[in-house]
Amino acid sequence: MIVERAHCKITALNRDGLGVGYTEQGTVTLPYTLPGEGVAFERHKYRHQSNCTLTEITEPSPMRATPPCPYFGTCGGCLLQHLNPETYRNFKINLITQALSAQQIYTTINDLIIVPNGHRRRGSFEVVKKNNQIFLGFRRFGSHQIINIDACLVLEPTLSVLLSPLKNMLFQVLESNQKVNVFLLAAANGIDMIMERRGDCSSLTSDQESLLIAFAKDHGIIRLSVKEDGSLKTILETEKPYVTFEGDHVFVQAGEFLQASALSDQILTDLVLKCMGTIEPSSLGIDLFCGRGTFTLPLSKQCKMEGYDSDHQAIQGLDEAAEKNNRPITVAPRNLYQQPLLSQELSKYAFAVMNPPRAGAQAQVQQLASSSIPKVCYVSCNPETFARDARLLEQGGYILKNVTPVDQFYWTPHLEVVGFFERTVHC
Repeated sequence: MIVERAHCKITALNRDGLGVGYTEQGTVTLPYTLPGEGVAFERHKYRHQSNCTLTEITEPSPMRATPPCPYFGTCGGCLLQHLNPETYRNFKINLITQALSAQQIYTTINDLIIVPNGHRRRGSFEVVKKNNQIFLGFRRFGSHQIINIDACLVLEPTLSVLLSPLKNMLFQVLESNQKVNVFLLAAANGIDMIMERRGDCSSLTSDQESLLIAFAKDHGIIRLSVKEDGSLKTILETEKPYVTFEGDHVFVQAGEFLQASALSDQILTDLVLKCMGTIEPSSLGIDLFCGRGTFTLPLSKQCKMEGYDSDHQAIQGLDEAAEKNNRPITVAPRNLYQQPLLSQELSKYAFAVMNPPRAGAQAQVQQLASSSIPKVCYVSCNPETFARDARLLEQGGYILKNVTPVDQFYWTPHLEVVGFFERTVHC
């Protein structure tokens, strides 16, 4: 139900990249708008919830740029293509400066490092066959509607050019009204693809499998798997997909966590190594939330490393890579939210690297804060939880020497940050 049709002035962008304005009926938040713009909008109310939709920009801002993507404004995958370069850069830097300021932390903010469009090596797409047509893409902002796309500017070109032929193949494979999710990963040696079937559907026929396999062979897909009822079945594997961390091969799988691009891996690794400085070969370092070893493997070229993570498959991949490449690495499964390493356990390490999920690592940071580790490098995909945890570390005697913002999710309101802490008060 429409409860308000009105005009307002956008006064700011919030941390989600949405323009914020006000009327007598309350706050207005709208995508694709900029501070200073006059807008017309509708306020909808449904089941005691309300949302606003943009109907017209009546006064465009001089900060507005022409979006390069034809799907911008409908596809919800990118929200910030309408910002000019200066406004975009300031928005990204403000994500970390405002988060730190809210925690009363003041430090050096290094220049923003931007990973440009065309580097994303993984994508997750919703697909439905409807009205004798395949819809493949991302959801419209604030909606369940799938916006049909044939290419994507943020993806590696090998993945972007795959989308149109993928749709043609799925048109032959899917039944009417059938929904699937498709996960694509551009590994170092080829493409890994998983098709996850949703809802009630019959098992794939031999003809359908043949169509899938023929498509994979024609389009550089080295492994193709089908997932249904929680079970993963590989129907083609010519090679096992892998990525490289400083030259070491680590096996990977589409749909699982990995940094957004190979360039991101290199940038973040360089920053971590710079934070650590000169490392004595006899030192022992720890990588908390080590994953597949993005940082563990490069650091192991300088000293012995130990890694912990709750993702069994990830640490198995790291363990295999360490053994194959003769790296001095010991890894172990451990849920660092429920069972953080205690301060006494941390006393033997010369430094710590950590890269937790978006929720941060409050329980583990509390133990770090009372440990004697002299150096901590914290890589985070959430400026707010990073700032919260940084406050805990500073309360424990660390000082945040500097932060480097890394924009690896181009045109989105997300930001990666790398913070370097040194202990100034010894426990």
